[in-house]
Amino acid sequence: MLNTLSSHAWRASTSTSISLGKEDKGKSPTGVNSTSLIVPSCVPSSSGSSAACKQSRDVASDVSAKLTETSDLLIRQIQNSAKANSQTKQMKIQALVVAKELKAHDKNAQRKHDLKLKIAENNHELSMANEKTKQLELKSQLEMVRLA
Repeated sequence: MLNTLSSHAWRASTSTSISLGKEDKGKSPTGVNSTSLIVPSCVPSSSGSSAACKQSRDVASDVSAKLTETSDLLIRQIQNSAKANSQTKQMKIQALVVAKELKAHDKNAQRKHDLKLKIAENNHELSMANEKTKQLELKSQLEMVRLA
């Protein structure tokens, strides 16, 4: 198939260069690209395939191998990039979860601290009230002793 395509390209370029007359000198034909790749055709000899055919097949297989290698590399890079993106998202979510847990822990610790302070304050008020009650009882007993 490569042989067919290259021979058609060669025929097209030779026929257009022959058809250029004196008027068309210096102008490039509209249908032909001057930088087109022309692969020489290989005609097998009677003794087997020629060296040119082997070389063109080797070039084609090399190009095919390089394209396959490059596409595999690109696929791996895309997969690695997708994996890195998913890991980044997962780490962000984990960071948010840890931040919320830390915030909840801090609130809980603050509540416990506030409760301990309130308990200490209530215990102090209770002891002060008990002390005042004792003083009032002693005063009342002293008054009873005076009146008796």
